[in-house]
Amino acid sequence: MGITHATPAPGSESGDGKLSHDAWDEDHDISALDILDIPTAETDDTLVLAPNGAGGVGFRSAFAMILPPVLQVNTSYYGSGDPHVQTVTAPAGATILVVISETRAPIGVTQTNVTWTQRYAGNAGSLYTTIYTGAIAGAAGTSISADYASSTKGELVFIELDLPELTTLVSSTGNGTGSVSVSTPPLGTLCVASDGAFNANSGSYIICTVPHRVVVNGGCILLTIFYFYGYTEVKFIQSATRHTSLVALS
Repeated sequence: MGITHATPAPGSESGDGKLSHDAWDEDHDISALDILDIPTAETDDTLVLAPNGAGGVGFRSAFAMILPPVLQVNTSYYGSGDPHVQTVTAPAGATILVVISETRAPIGVTQTNVTWTQRYAGNAGSLYTTIYTGAIAGAAGTSISADYASSTKGELVFIELDLPELTTLVSSTGNGTGSVSVSTPPLGTLCVASDGAFNANSGSYIICTVPHRVVVNGGCILLTIFYFYGYTEVKFIQSATRHTSLVALS
């Protein structure tokens, strides 16, 4: 991965990435520096160094300012005995399905012209989290069905991103503590973290150490997605400890 230096501030040596003493103010703040360019996570693997803008000397990756490009999010809660069938807009981008269920995990997911591959499965107590990525071949259907051996409660969270198809599980972790962390994927890797909560568990909160998007239903934070650009911690605060999971996908 290449490194691009930020543009020197007035008074610095021009164009060589070096700073003269005149480029520093009395607080040694380099927030006057500009970012030379901003990469897109899809096409550019350049890591841009830029000041943190909060005083003192610090740098951040441009990935810190990029959020995953979401095209659609669809969440649905299903009671015991209800068919777990979700209607979505026919997707064309990268697709993710997070299934949160009680008592048992799904045995599979079906959708016309979409092959769903399980990337993660885990449980804490009687709550299960299963994460899939979809591969689209032809015109994708608009109905997604999570299938179980017998009836159960559950929540389906469907996400479509304006990204190429996600084909690889880079890493995964899970536990029953409410907290997860990630430290090893390549910079720019997409991460999905969930706490396995239903929409009925309202009043939840999340602490995440990087910019992130959250998916909420009924006042309950179901999951968050973000790009990895350094060691990241995610903590879900719910009414009870549930199964917390995190996957890195590419």
